[in-house]
Amino acid sequence: MKLVALGVTLGLLVGASSVGAQEAAFKVVVHKNNSLRSLPLEAVADYFLKKKKAWPDGTPVKPIDLTADSRVRQTFSKSVLNKQVAAVRTFWQRQVFSGSVVPPPEVQSDLVVLAYIAENPGAIGYVAMDAATGPSIKVVEVVKTLAAK
Repeated sequence: MKLVALGVTLGLLVGASSVGAQEAAFKVVVHKNNSLRSLPLEAVADYFLKKKKAWPDGTPVKPIDLTADSRVRQTFSKSVLNKQVAAVRTFWQRQVFSGSVVPPPEVQSDLVVLAYIAENPGAIGYVAMDAATGPSIKVVEVVKTLAAK
Protein backbone atom coordinates (compact mmCIF):
# COMPACT_ATOMS: atom_id res chain seq x y z
CA MET A 1 0.00 0.00 0.00
CA LYS A 2 2.87 2.39 0.82
CA LEU A 3 4.44 1.66 -2.57
CA VAL A 4 1.19 2.59 -4.34
CA ALA A 5 1.00 5.88 -2.41
CA LEU A 6 4.64 6.59 -3.24
CA GLY A 7 3.99 5.85 -6.92
CA VAL A 8 1.05 8.27 -7.02
CA THR A 9 3.11 10.94 -5.26
CA LEU A 10 5.99 10.52 -7.69
CA GLY A 11 3.56 10.70 -10.61
CA LEU A 12 2.26 14.02 -9.31
CA LEU A 13 5.79 15.31 -8.81
CA VAL A 14 6.39 15.09 -12.54
CA GLY A 15 3.03 16.69 -13.30
CA ALA A 16 1.16 13.55 -14.29
CA SER A 17 -1.35 11.20 -12.86
CA SER A 18 -0.11 7.65 -13.02
CA VAL A 19 -3.07 6.11 -11.25
CA GLY A 20 -4.37 4.02 -14.14
CA ALA A 21 -3.23 2.97 -17.57
CA GLN A 22 -6.42 4.16 -19.29
CA GLU A 23 -6.18 7.62 -17.71
CA ALA A 24 -4.57 10.39 -19.74
CA ALA A 25 -1.44 11.82 -18.13
CA PHE A 26 -1.18 15.60 -17.90
CA LYS A 27 1.21 18.40 -17.05
CA VAL A 28 0.36 21.75 -15.49
CA VAL A 29 1.53 24.75 -17.51
CA VAL A 30 1.85 28.49 -16.93
CA HIS A 31 3.15 31.52 -18.82
CA LYS A 32 6.95 31.57 -19.21
CA ASN A 33 7.24 34.72 -17.06
CA ASN A 34 5.63 33.07 -14.05
CA SER A 35 8.38 32.88 -11.42
CA LEU A 36 7.11 29.66 -9.83
CA ARG A 37 8.74 26.35 -10.72
CA SER A 38 6.52 24.17 -8.55
CA LEU A 39 3.14 24.39 -6.86
CA PRO A 40 1.53 22.40 -4.08
CA LEU A 41 -1.37 20.29 -5.33
CA GLU A 42 -3.74 22.20 -3.06
CA ALA A 43 -2.69 25.54 -4.59
CA VAL A 44 -3.35 24.24 -8.12
CA ALA A 45 -6.84 23.19 -7.01
CA ASP A 46 -7.43 26.60 -5.40
CA TYR A 47 -6.39 28.39 -8.60
CA PHE A 48 -8.70 26.28 -10.76
CA LEU A 49 -11.64 26.65 -8.37
CA LYS A 50 -10.87 30.38 -8.10
CA LYS A 51 -10.41 30.20 -4.34
CA LYS A 52 -7.06 31.94 -4.90
CA LYS A 53 -7.38 34.76 -7.41
CA ALA A 54 -3.82 36.09 -7.66
CA TRP A 55 -0.29 34.74 -7.99
CA PRO A 56 2.19 35.61 -5.21
CA ASP A 57 3.35 38.63 -7.27
CA GLY A 58 -0.22 39.97 -7.49
CA THR A 59 -0.90 38.99 -11.12
CA PRO A 60 -4.52 37.81 -11.51
CA VAL A 61 -4.80 34.05 -12.05
CA LYS A 62 -6.55 33.01 -15.28
CA PRO A 63 -7.25 29.27 -15.28
CA ILE A 64 -8.37 27.48 -18.43
CA ASP A 65 -10.01 24.05 -18.70
CA LEU A 66 -10.36 21.49 -21.42
CA THR A 67 -13.90 20.41 -22.30
CA ALA A 68 -15.75 18.01 -20.00
CA ASP A 69 -15.39 15.08 -22.41
CA SER A 70 -11.59 15.34 -22.47
CA ARG A 71 -9.83 12.36 -20.87
CA VAL A 72 -7.06 14.71 -19.77
CA ARG A 73 -9.60 16.89 -17.94
CA GLN A 74 -11.19 13.85 -16.35
CA THR A 75 -7.81 12.77 -14.98
CA PHE A 76 -6.90 16.31 -13.91
CA SER A 77 -10.22 16.76 -12.09
CA LYS A 78 -9.85 13.46 -10.23
CA SER A 79 -6.16 13.93 -9.41
CA VAL A 80 -6.04 17.63 -8.56
CA LEU A 81 -9.58 18.71 -7.66
CA ASN A 82 -10.44 15.35 -6.12
CA LYS A 83 -13.78 15.42 -7.96
CA GLN A 84 -15.37 13.94 -11.05
CA VAL A 85 -15.94 16.45 -13.87
CA ALA A 86 -19.71 16.36 -13.24
CA ALA A 87 -19.13 17.42 -9.62
CA VAL A 88 -16.87 20.26 -10.75
CA ARG A 89 -19.55 21.44 -13.19
CA THR A 90 -22.14 21.35 -10.38
CA PHE A 91 -19.78 23.43 -8.23
CA TRP A 92 -19.56 26.02 -11.01
CA GLN A 93 -23.33 26.08 -11.55
CA ARG A 94 -23.76 26.94 -7.87
CA GLN A 95 -21.09 29.64 -8.08
CA VAL A 96 -22.70 31.22 -11.14
CA PHE A 97 -26.18 31.04 -9.56
CA SER A 98 -24.93 32.75 -6.39
CA GLY A 99 -23.28 35.46 -8.49
CA SER A 100 -19.82 34.92 -7.04
CA VAL A 101 -17.57 33.86 -9.92
CA VAL A 102 -17.72 32.30 -13.36
CA PRO A 103 -15.92 29.08 -14.31
CA PRO A 104 -12.72 29.03 -16.32
CA PRO A 105 -13.24 28.97 -20.08
CA GLU A 106 -13.46 25.49 -21.62
CA VAL A 107 -11.56 24.83 -24.84
CA GLN A 108 -11.32 21.89 -27.23
CA SER A 109 -7.60 21.21 -27.42
CA ASP A 110 -4.15 21.43 -25.90
CA LEU A 111 -3.18 23.85 -28.67
CA VAL A 112 -5.88 26.33 -27.59
CA VAL A 113 -4.83 25.99 -23.93
CA LEU A 114 -1.21 26.67 -24.88
CA ALA A 115 -2.13 29.68 -27.06
CA TYR A 116 -4.21 31.14 -24.20
CA ILE A 117 -1.35 30.71 -21.75
CA ALA A 118 1.19 32.22 -24.16
CA GLU A 119 -1.04 35.33 -24.44
CA ASN A 120 -1.93 35.69 -20.74
CA PRO A 121 0.85 36.10 -18.14
CA GLY A 122 -1.49 35.04 -15.29
CA ALA A 123 -2.77 31.91 -17.03
CA ILE A 124 -2.61 28.37 -15.72
CA GLY A 125 -3.76 25.25 -17.54
CA TYR A 126 -3.03 21.60 -18.12
CA VAL A 127 -2.33 19.63 -21.26
CA ALA A 128 -1.57 16.06 -22.21
CA MET A 129 1.83 14.93 -21.02
CA ASP A 130 3.05 14.52 -24.60
CA ALA A 131 1.92 17.99 -25.77
CA ALA A 132 4.76 20.14 -27.12
CA THR A 133 4.80 23.34 -25.07
CA GLY A 134 7.13 25.78 -26.85
CA PRO A 135 9.17 28.73 -25.58
CA SER A 136 6.25 30.80 -24.19
CA ILE A 137 5.15 28.06 -21.79
CA LYS A 138 6.59 26.76 -18.54
CA VAL A 139 5.73 23.36 -17.08
CA VAL A 140 5.39 23.55 -13.30
CA GLU A 141 6.01 20.68 -10.97
CA VAL A 142 2.94 19.73 -8.93
CA VAL A 143 3.94 18.65 -5.45
CA LYS A 144 1.60 16.61 -3.32
CA THR A 145 2.06 17.54 0.30
CA LEU A 146 1.60 14.80 2.84
CA ALA A 147 -1.19 15.52 5.32
CA ALA A 148 -0.36 14.92 8.97
CA LYS A 149 -2.05 11.85 10.42
